[in-house]
Amino acid sequence: LVQYGVGELEGRMRAARAHFMALIERQDERLTEGGLIDDEMGFQFTQAAHTLGRAARDVVLFCFDQAPTGGIYSHHPVQRRLRDVLAGLKHASFTPATVGRVGKARMGGDYGHRGF
Repeated sequence: LVQYGVGELEGRMRAARAHFMALIERQDERLTEGGLIDDEMGFQFTQAAHTLGRAARDVVLFCFDQAPTGGIYSHHPVQRRLRDVLAGLKHASFTPATVGRVGKARMGGDYGHRGF
């Protein structure tokens, strides 16, 4: 079980991180050429950041699940990581509503106000 979890979660993290880094590289190229970040690239960044954040959350939750009973105490290292990742995902950029707005725009609807 643990080996499977580590294998699956590492794969998800690597894939999410690689996609996010590729977007950053594309953004840098576009900006170097004098271009701007359009809605499409903004949508891609929103999706990629959300996916990477959720993958990180899944890793930390897996570690918490595998930790000994002491993992519930504030002095345990996994507890700090758990609080950090969960607090970060409460940021508006990582809410399901934001990704839902991207999906709505992809289906031809109005995204609404763009914060990026």
